[in-house]
Amino acid sequence: MAKLLSHDNSEAINQQIKNLTNQAMEGTLDFSIALKKRVSLLNMHQTELKNIISILKERISNSFLENRNKIKSISDRVYIVSGGFKEIITPIVKDFGIEDNHIFGNQFTYDSKGFINGINNKSLLSYSDGKIRAVETLDLENGAYVIGDGSTDLELKKVKGIISFICFVENINRKSVSSKADYIASNLNEVFKIINNKK
Repeated sequence: MAKLLSHDNSEAINQQIKNLTNQAMEGTLDFSIALKKRVSLLNMHQTELKNIISILKERISNSFLENRNKIKSISDRVYIVSGGFKEIITPIVKDFGIEDNHIFGNQFTYDSKGFINGINNKSLLSYSDGKIRAVETLDLENGAYVIGDGSTDLELKKVKGIISFICFVENINRKSVSSKADYIASNLNEVFKIINNKK
């Protein structure tokens, strides 16, 4: 996200943020610690979020765009559980029929001038085991699949009701995660195929 800002962070800061992200996603750095460090390195005003959202909408995975209507048709059964920020996620996934109450994510806090100065510590996702806490609040009586590419997604296998973890590698393949996955999918069509074959 740092590289999408209208102003320029130094290359050193961008690299620090990238390194922290990779360490957290690979499970070598506590997610909560990495999150707070990354936010502290940003120099971002809330007015810049609109531009970031517009850019990210252009970077949605191709297979998601191809299956937009299918996602809309099952959106009442889809939940987004992300270490990212709801201010950015919500307007993007709304185009796929996913409502705000189906999104678990972090939230920024702002200073009196509108600059981001931290994260909302009341959010479940601000904790290192936040994804587990969030998923445990859902009714998984009929089972559920986890689709993700990070170590915190992999950890959801331990939650009661989770059938399988599908490692999604269309954008990135973290070997430390995919090597422990139940299935590997290179696009969303493969995800649907895996799930349909399990029924």
